[in-house]
This record gives sequence, structure tokens and C-alpha cells, in this order.
Amino acid sequence: MFEIDAERVKLSHLNIRTEKHGEDDVRAVDLKFERTGSGAILEGIVPSLRAALYRAPQAGNQADAFNGELTSLAFPEIEMPLKVAGEWPGYVATIDAGFDPDDALVLTGELKKQKLEVVQGGSAKHEFTLSTYPDDEEIARLAAALGHEVTLSLAAPKASASNDDEDPEQEAA
Repeated sequence: MFEIDAERVKLSHLNIRTEKHGEDDVRAVDLKFERTGSGAILEGIVPSLRAALYRAPQAGNQADAFNGELTSLAFPEIEMPLKVAGEWPGYVATIDAGFDPDDALVLTGELKKQKLEVVQGGSAKHEFTLSTYPDDEEIARLAAALGHEVTLSLAAPKASASNDDEDPEQEAA
């Protein structure tokens, strides 16, 4: 599953909304992040996608140190961005907005709305949203970081212990 380890990303949008949980109104926040880098970031999202969207440069063009050998768009007529279907609950985000590294925000939420954009030359842009339930103080800190780069670590949910301990013979029955 997709993960990020202490990478600089931009917190580009913050949406505060209300969700109904039974009879209760619960404040929720959608955090939209953007990151741009070499086409290699595609591999962590959809394995083999980079090889499908890029090819080696044509004669006369050369690879570069940042993007490697795959730098020419294989299908320049495909409109960007590409959308990655699905929603993945249980992600843990550690967000360091640069105020105090010992005081990073740790939020659990649902990863969704992933978009990918590839460009000639081998670079890629990745946008994604994390829906979470921060408290008032955390919302204020996120609002202060809005529009700025933050250091983000994003850990995928751990496989549940109950799935690991199931007897394969019982599953087949």
C-alpha cells in the first residue's frame, strides 16, 4: 500500500465539514496534499504505472539524473490527471508543519481522491486527500500550515491480527 516517509509536501486545501454519526454531528476535516517529484513516485501508488506511461527517450534526447531512463510520455494524448479509484481507511498521518518537530500532529484518517499527473521529461505530480477528525487545536495548527510545505509521513493501516490468525482450513469450509 502507498506510504510516505518524512517527505516535504504542500498542504494545499483544508475543508472543515460536519458529518452525521447516528444522531451526532461530528466535525471532520479533509486535508488535500500535493507532491511533485520524479516519475518514481508513481511506483508507490500503482506498481508498474510508470513503465506504462513513460518510455525511454528518443534518439537525440537523453535520460537525466533526476528521472532516469523513462522520460518520454508513451501516450501524450491521454488527458491528465488520472484518478486512482478507492478509499483506504486506517492511515496514520504524522504532519510536521515546522513549528516544533517534537510537536508533530498525528492523525488517523481515510486516504482518498488520489490524482496523478505525468509530464514530458519524467516528472509526476500526486494529489491526495486525507479525511480525519482533528480537535480544535489541531485544526488551528493545520490552518496555519495551509498553503505551505509540511513534512508528512503517511503509514498504511496494519493488517488486522484477526486476519493473520485465521485457520486456512476454516476459510475453505
